Amino acid sequence: MKIDEFKTINLMKSELVKPVPTLHNDGKLTLDAVMSKLSEEPHFVAITSGDDKFEGLISSTNLDKITGKDGIPDVQRAIVKRDKVIYATQQDSLDDVARKMKQSRNRILPVLNNDAIVGIVISYDILQKMRREVHIQV
Repeated sequence: MKIDEFKTINLMKSELVKPVPTLHNDGKLTLDAVMSKLSEEPHFVAITSGDDKFEGLISSTNLDKITGKDGIPDVQRAIVKRDKVIYATQQDSLDDVARKMKQSRNRILPVLNNDAIVGIVISYDILQKMRREVHIQV
């Protein structure tokens, strides 16, 4: 496969989308629930609303930075809202995803289908797949 062909592969057909830990935000997210999910790779949690729409993300970095008056991390304030999150869609090509990663300086992007989160894509996995499948002709 040539590099130009590889770049146009649809993200969902690339088999690079991985599951992401998810929690439902009923307004009562507990620190324990978030911390248990943050212990899993990729060390962030997708937050969904009552109708399973993607609301945002919580990372361990954000949780550490945002504390309440009692010195305990404030889970609700630690959610990076969807309008601040750069994400990929199921319709994106690998080239689109790489461009979004470069522009946002993120190595990991959530992948959405309409308003629902379907997983994540990681730059390392894209590079590994490219290395295996692309034959650069000199």
